[in-house]
Amino acid sequence: MTAADQTWRLEQHVGTIMQVLIVALLGWSLKTNVETTTQIGVLQAEVRSLQTTVMQGTNDRYRASDAARDLASVWAELQRHAARMDGLESKHR
Repeated sequence: MTAADQTWRLEQHVGTIMQVLIVALLGWSLKTNVETTTQIGVLQAEVRSLQTTVMQGTNDRYRASDAARDLASVWAELQRHAARMDGLESKHR
């Protein structure tokens, strides 16, 4: 065997090893992408579930609109009682 033949065979082995490494890297990349896509889908489902839970948890909160309605009701009741008291006081004079 000549030196040129040995160099050519070494280059063939190096090329084969590089091809195997590239195929392995591509396989790992594909596997990682599939796993990441699956994990993203699971996380999206969990986020939706958490959003639903938060929405259900905040539905029973006492909001500003509820407070305004209740305060208006209290003031209306106070005005009604004030009018009754004024009527009663004017009868006793």
